[in-house]
Amino acid sequence: MTTSSGYLFGAAIYLGAGMMMLGAGLSEWWSVVSVVIMFVAAAVSSIRFVTEYRLTRLEASGPESGQ
Repeated sequence: MTTSSGYLFGAAIYLGAGMMMLGAGLSEWWSVVSVVIMFVAAAVSSIRFVTEYRLTRLEASGPESGQ
């Protein structure tokens, strides 16, 4: 598994856990806090996936790309 695919997998896990918490019988304030934390974690993992994927593609293109 590459680093970028690991970040994508992490984002999917966080997102899935957040969606499962939406249906759980948690108290009102705790469910809101838990869901927000899970969605922020999924967003951070998604951003890390995109940046790692772009860096990998940039490195693979080599110096002939004009960078």
